[in-house]
Amino acid sequence: MDGTIPVVYKVKCTYVIFASGTTYNIPICIYLEKNYPHQSPICFVRPTNYMILKQTKIVNADGKVSISYLLDWRYPQSDLTTFLQVLCLQFADEMPVYSKKATSYPSQTSQPGYSSSLQSSYPRYSNPRQPYPPPNVNPNANLPYPPTSSYGMPQPGNPSPYPPASSTASISYPSFPSPRLGDINPSNEQVMYQSLLTSVEEKLKRRLNEALEEGKTEIESQMHIENELKKSSTILEDKLKRLKEEEDQVRAEIDTMSTKLSELHQIESRVGTDPSKLNIDDAIITTAPLYTQILNLHTEECAIEDTIYYLGEALRREVIDLEIFLKHVRSLSRRQFMLKALIRKARATAGLP
Repeated sequence: MDGTIPVVYKVKCTYVIFASGTTYNIPICIYLEKNYPHQSPICFVRPTNYMILKQTKIVNADGKVSISYLLDWRYPQSDLTTFLQVLCLQFADEMPVYSKKATSYPSQTSQPGYSSSLQSSYPRYSNPRQPYPPPNVNPNANLPYPPTSSYGMPQPGNPSPYPPASSTASISYPSFPSPRLGDINPSNEQVMYQSLLTSVEEKLKRRLNEALEEGKTEIESQMHIENELKKSSTILEDKLKRLKEEEDQVRAEIDTMSTKLSELHQIESRVGTDPSKLNIDDAIITTAPLYTQILNLHTEECAIEDTIYYLGEALRREVIDLEIFLKHVRSLSRRQFMLKALIRKARATAGLP
């Protein structure tokens, strides 16, 4: 302890566990505080030099034991004996320690306190003062470490039990007898039942939470995919709508062109098929005499513009000389000026921009 908790009693012992027809020794240390039994005891797993602590669901990395029976401690319904019985069942389900790999040690046949069957196994417990009475269920239960032929300790990759101790090892831990289900006090059966029920409930809740988290993650993934599909569907609908509008426009243009083509065929049928019979001047008919004058003035002005252009090309190719070019360009320019003035006046009279 770190000195901040007032501890009245400190009990160190080797707890004997029967599991799968094999006996295991679990070194534990129990601290009883000043307000015990109204407050639950504090239990630690204290492995020896030949053991390695294994972190489990009820034992953390420091060796502290945390089970639902301690969390739900209620005096006088809860007591130390029932706690040890529940702890036995928890340890039998998953061992908190396992032995180190065995190493070779010299023979100890000449040392006192060792039996002839323990020359390569465990030291015999020879402390005559034993604070707890020996159990009747097992004649070898007074040994903190049982013989190799009948006991063992689980270890990964090494089926052998604890390695043999050196000649200087001194064991002074008492052994708790392993409780059996038939030896449980009937008055504590309800407490143990509630404790086991709480453990099962916590395990089910944990697995249910894991399943809910997995389902939540899957639902979020499916919702993300659904949102992406909805966005893509909206984009496709917009594109289809625009294509439909363009298709309607093209169909309208086709109908218009078909109508115009029909009109051209009708006009062609009226004028005949001989192009020499067509009068270009009669091709365009205006609605008013003023518009006819504007049309004729504009046509003559465009003709003068073309004439001046071709006179410039003739001068460049030396078809005509400069004097002839200047003479004709001067007269054409005067006529073009008069035409533009008349066009402007006629457009103003007709109210055209």
